Amino acid sequence: LSGVAAIRLLKTEHVVTKNGITLAVIAAFLYGIGNIVEKPVLDATDVQTFLVVTSMGAWIGATIMYLLYQLYNNKPLLPSKESIAWKLLLGAVVIRIVSEITYFVALSKLDNVSRLSAVNTFSIIITVVLGIILLNEKNNIKLKLAASAVATLGFLLLLV
Repeated sequence: LSGVAAIRLLKTEHVVTKNGITLAVIAAFLYGIGNIVEKPVLDATDVQTFLVVTSMGAWIGATIMYLLYQLYNNKPLLPSKESIAWKLLLGAVVIRIVSEITYFVALSKLDNVSRLSAVNTFSIIITVVLGIILLNEKNNIKLKLAASAVATLGFLLLLV
């Protein structure tokens, strides 16, 4: 259902801006709900079972969205063998595996979900800095750094 809704949003230009901000806000909203829902479930089961079940759901959702996005944009399903994209894809898989495991183990050890979310927002500054360095996103560097620092400081107040 969410895949159908997302594709519908992708095709509706007056609802979704071309830079995907609306979809990012929807994703953030759903991740926030997911954090709240996952904590009591994790408390009621063991970490391994929880990780397997939630990871399967994430994998299935990601696979469906990947296929729909690739087909919608008329792109090949996999990068060419000569492309560096294969190495990046494998690196992204390893990074995602490690981040998922560390996130859910942290979730199992913390009593307060909002604290974990606050710590997890360090990804904002990391994403901005790495985007500038690795992806050459040079427009409005000072504004991006200032905004990500303010956002991170705001979320850090949740730790108090």
